[in-house]
Amino acid sequence: MRRRALAGLACVALLGACQQGVDAVPGSNAWPGPTPTPTPDPTLPVPSPEPEPEPSPRFVATPRDEEAIAPLTCGDEPLAVGFGLVQAALGTRVMDVGVLNCGDEAIRLGRPTLTGVDAALVAQTVSTDAPDGGTLQPGERTTLELDWRSNGRCERGIQQLTITIADERYTVEDCLQLGGEHAPDEDPTVRARWR
Repeated sequence: MRRRALAGLACVALLGACQQGVDAVPGSNAWPGPTPTPTPDPTLPVPSPEPEPEPSPRFVATPRDEEAIAPLTCGDEPLAVGFGLVQAALGTRVMDVGVLNCGDEAIRLGRPTLTGVDAALVAQTVSTDAPDGGTLQPGERTTLELDWRSNGRCERGIQQLTITIADERYTVEDCLQLGGEHAPDEDPTVRARWR
């Protein structure tokens, strides 16, 4: 019993000493002795700080130039017409049509019209706001820019687009994604501008 009493007294003394604490510097509660420093583990690779990423622009414009259009070569016809690739642009599609006057006289381009044929070979009317192209002098070149809202899939809507410029018809077949029942505008509408 005496041992138990001594053991209990020793515990109370230790607990009392813990509450007082030992000051390394008088008036401070810091731990006495040197401050431990972490040592890196030699078996683990030391990560190097990663550089700050550069902020990315919200929109990057892809320059479009005459090289994006199929090469225009003069033949027997007074006009050479070439179609550019259909480019995707955030829910829309954009295509350039290059026009070159190969003749010896000025050609009145007029207002282009568009028609299309869908996958079932049904003719489709294409609405456009194309302005008058004016007059193209001999050797002069111009570009008609077309854009429309995408229907989301190549096999939907118009598969073949025909454009009439200066009373001549020119046709392109491509993944147009123009019109059809799944399009934002079921009746295909193409915005156009000369540049």
